[in-house]
Amino acid sequence: MSRIFFGLLIFITFLSSTYAGVLDRKGQWSFYYGYNRASYSESDYHLTGKNYDFKLKNVVAHDAQSSIETSPYLVPWGWSVPQNNIRFGYFITDNFSVSFGNDHMKYVMDKNQTVDFEGTIATGEGHDRSGTGTQKLTDDFLSFEHTDGLNFVSLEFEHFFNLWENAKSTR
Repeated sequence: MSRIFFGLLIFITFLSSTYAGVLDRKGQWSFYYGYNRASYSESDYHLTGKNYDFKLKNVVAHDAQSSIETSPYLVPWGWSVPQNNIRFGYFITDNFSVSFGNDHMKYVMDKNQTVDFEGTIATGEGHDRSGTGTQKLTDDFLSFEHTDGLNFVSLEFEHFFNLWENAKSTR
């Protein structure tokens, strides 16, 4: 898969460098919208409250991409439902632009995994727990997801340069 990706990247770079000298980008706007997949490293959760203070270590989570169907991908009112990326940019010069973007991500903790536990839970109902050990993350203990509002907003300053220039280029 990575060979296909890098082959496609080299091909796109070749095409863009072939026409790079023909494009006068200064003053032009750019826009893109697309969908993404995400992967997350293991996380440590530290949860505190009135009757609890504990840590869960090496919690595994995944993204929550929508299934590929007509809705929500191809209907105008569903554009923000799946994980997506959107960016608007403006070329200040032919090779320098500024852009503003938003990456809408989804994070869902895997259920029924067993993780390391450290801390105290005082339920007051005889089910108190204190110390270290393991904990199975069932729905009655903890269910965690961040699927509506995990947004990375960014402002970027970008410089474009040719990796390769051929004889067709007018620069």
